[in-house]
Amino acid sequence: LAQIDAVGQTVYPLNPTRLHDFWEARTIQRHLADPARYPLPSKSCNLMLYAYWTGVSLILRFLVRRPLRQRNIREMTLQRNLYQDHEGVWRLRFRGQELKVDRRDGGVNRYECVFPPDLVPLLEEYLTVWRPRLAKAGEEHVFLNSKGHPFSANRLTCVVAVTTMRFAQ
Repeated sequence: LAQIDAVGQTVYPLNPTRLHDFWEARTIQRHLADPARYPLPSKSCNLMLYAYWTGVSLILRFLVRRPLRQRNIREMTLQRNLYQDHEGVWRLRFRGQELKVDRRDGGVNRYECVFPPDLVPLLEEYLTVWRPRLAKAGEEHVFLNSKGHPFSANRLTCVVAVTTMRFAQ
């Protein structure tokens, strides 16, 4: 699990190594901090790819802490499944047919938990900075592919497997 978490940190596009080694990462970091003062130099700085890889990083690191089914990751939506409670704590909630087993002990099956506190800063960065660059108007899914659509089952499985195998030691 530690290796998978390390892979998630590695694919985060503005990690310390990338900021040190790549001018593009530094340029994008400066642009995000002050877009008026630091405009992007060209189309080569693809913010949608940075947004995509930030989402993949968050998915990998989240799965280490909460091993959900890939369907729950793909179908997770803002406000219905991922929401902030009245105290500002990020929470997850899945009910009934959103789960593999929709009924349990004669009632509707529920899964509820607090979003991992150590990932909240990355979640909030993803939701405020990166996801809006991918999401089309009205899109409610939390995690989106590089074209701004929800992941398909095969694509999410492939991304997690290939990325993990590529970077795991």
